[in-house]
Amino acid sequence: MRLRESVLIAGGGIGGCVLAIALLRRGIPAKIFERQDECREVGAGLSLWPNATRILARLGLADEVETLSGPAYDGGLFNSAGRVIARDSSDWITKRFGAPLIVVHRADLLRALVARLPPEILHTGSACVGFSQDASGVCLQLADGSEQRGAALIGAEGIHSRVRRVLGRPTETRYAGYMAWRAITTIEPSGLDPKGDWYGLYFGEGTQMGLAPVPGGRLYWFATLNAPAGTTAGPEGNVRELLDRFGHWPQPVARTIEHLSEGAILRNDIVDLPPCSRWGEGRVSLLGDAAHAATPNLGQGACMAIEDGAVLADRLAATEDVAAGLRAYEADRVERSLRVVRMSWRVGQALQLQNKLLCWMRDSAMGMMSARSRLEQLAWLLEYDSAVLDVRSVGDTR
Repeated sequence: MRLRESVLIAGGGIGGCVLAIALLRRGIPAKIFERQDECREVGAGLSLWPNATRILARLGLADEVETLSGPAYDGGLFNSAGRVIARDSSDWITKRFGAPLIVVHRADLLRALVARLPPEILHTGSACVGFSQDASGVCLQLADGSEQRGAALIGAEGIHSRVRRVLGRPTETRYAGYMAWRAITTIEPSGLDPKGDWYGLYFGEGTQMGLAPVPGGRLYWFATLNAPAGTTAGPEGNVRELLDRFGHWPQPVARTIEHLSEGAILRNDIVDLPPCSRWGEGRVSLLGDAAHAATPNLGQGACMAIEDGAVLADRLAATEDVAAGLRAYEADRVERSLRVVRMSWRVGQALQLQNKLLCWMRDSAMGMMSARSRLEQLAWLLEYDSAVLDVRSVGDTR
């Protein structure tokens, strides 16, 4: 397809930028409209599994993946007393799936993606408030009263997407029953060995904690807790609450908390969007969390958005009918993304078990599985390759 008018992308986050890169490499013009004054991510860390890093490499971003990669590490699954439930290694994943698992700061990833885009396609301070469409195109309505005409509109503004709302898709989030603290911190003040084998997940009763290395001697840290929706920090703040709850856990957990800055901690309820099998209509569709927001238990939020962007660009490039291309993209993506949403929810419920006996049974079952068996259970997810995406004959976006 050779479009005269641009594909309009509402939202300049990770998914929107990946989509723009993929479109431009296919020779399809794109414009991004971001409500903030700059394209920036709010959050701490995220994981990019082989299904995502493989696609980023296909899009010419292999150097960025390497730069963003932290050190290879050995870690595992632990209980709250520090007993090893199972061992894991980032090298195992790379060897099995041919692409790495990396943990990155959200802001670092977004900066790398924005750097690959021509500045003129980025329109910041431009919030989408509505749209209309006809047989020949889409008119995007912005908060400042201006309008933009394009060949298609993709809502990539996250879980509270305005495009999703105007389309009439369900927008009420579903609370998972637990909240989370997240932060990026530095390893050195804790005195922990950066090359140690303490990285991984620590499971308690109604709570869990994750520790993963990020480039630059940093650590991505999160903890969860079963709690009513909207629970806030006590008068002494999050650090005090965390120390009270986790200070007796193994040294890597306790030392990390001791050196956290109150201002660096993000605290959020964990929610998703109930699965929706119909994303768009006509020349409008959705991408990433706007289409299929999931709880974070599979670490696939950004990965699914990256997959969406690659497949959407490919489907538009394969047809002269914009609407048909969008429906083909949705047909490719709906079943897989809904499987991720549902599995993430179920995994979260298992990891947040509060009954002591059920927690023991869960940990024992995980401990009896070999590393190979655990990886094979994820093969359907991590082996994914957009396959038809082929960028060998097209140029760089810069």
